[in-house]
Amino acid sequence: MFLFMIIMKKAVLVILFVLGFFAAAVLAWEFGDGITGRVILDDYSYTRAICEGLVCSDYVVSCDGDEFVGMVIVEGSEIWHDEGWVDFRVEGSLC
Repeated sequence: MFLFMIIMKKAVLVILFVLGFFAAAVLAWEFGDGITGRVILDDYSYTRAICEGLVCSDYVVSCDGDEFVGMVIVEGSEIWHDEGWVDFRVEGSLC
């Protein structure tokens, strides 16, 4: 009987700890910026080919919302097109 009481006390403590952890996670999710950090949702990056004449290179473009942050060339991505090649893409803002 004594052993059963010790096991029950430990089980109750483990259950209370697990419930407390989940309660804290739910409160952080609801009242904070969220566990995943909603603050960084506006930060994003993508790759884009940028051409000058017949030479195109890929760049990693970084943005914060609509604001341009920076651009880094992807090494080894340079492509040379044949004479008469025309880039039909419409130029727009990077972000």
